Amino acid sequence: MTALEMTSRKFYSVKAKYHFLRFMQDPTKTEDIFHMTKAYQKSSEPERVEALLKPLLSIPELRKAYETRYWYQVPALEELNQYPAGSFGKAAADFFNQGGLDIDFYPEPDFSSAESYFTSRVYQAHDFWHVLTGYDTSLEGEIAIQAFMTGQNCMPLSVVIIAGALTHFIENHPEKATSIMRTITEAFHLGERSKNLMAVPVLERLKEPLEQVRRDLLGFDGAVLHGQS
Repeated sequence: MTALEMTSRKFYSVKAKYHFLRFMQDPTKTEDIFHMTKAYQKSSEPERVEALLKPLLSIPELRKAYETRYWYQVPALEELNQYPAGSFGKAAADFFNQGGLDIDFYPEPDFSSAESYFTSRVYQAHDFWHVLTGYDTSLEGEIAIQAFMTGQNCMPLSVVIIAGALTHFIENHPEKATSIMRTITEAFHLGERSKNLMAVPVLERLKEPLEQVRRDLLGFDGAVLHGQS
């Protein structure tokens, strides 16, 4: 490693920690997650990145997806609004509309490396996973989604996000510590026992009934999970 590379990695390591602390203070600032993720990626040594990616690339479907740069073009919100009632896509449209969310909020996809490709896939699917699992966009719901993702593929940054959000949560709402730990545990196990949502073309099923997609992928039949409403 050259002196310049070492300096660059140290710089991005400090930047990643800075954005982690900002996120811990206010977990609603999603932009800090984007900055933190990019900085962690730039500060990581190649050997560590390879070790972290090995479990993902050992899954044939995920390796093929990366090699072909599979990317599903999600329909615009206006089109999703026209999907049949009860469909996955219409439920997603309702989720975006009711939450005042921007379907194009996430960074542009980056296919330059396996790490950035899988990160882009996570960003693209994140809100749709909310719809599938039934977890809302409250802080508890966001922690649950990260725990679900950890159960699916054990992506380290999900653990980092859980740590930051959980620290914020405990400092501000200590009386809910037992409840949030139960939610994390349940969501993690749901991720473990569900089909790997990164390895199946989930977003290609937006026209199908939401309950059917849930049964097929999560083994779950119902509108709400684990007390979320």
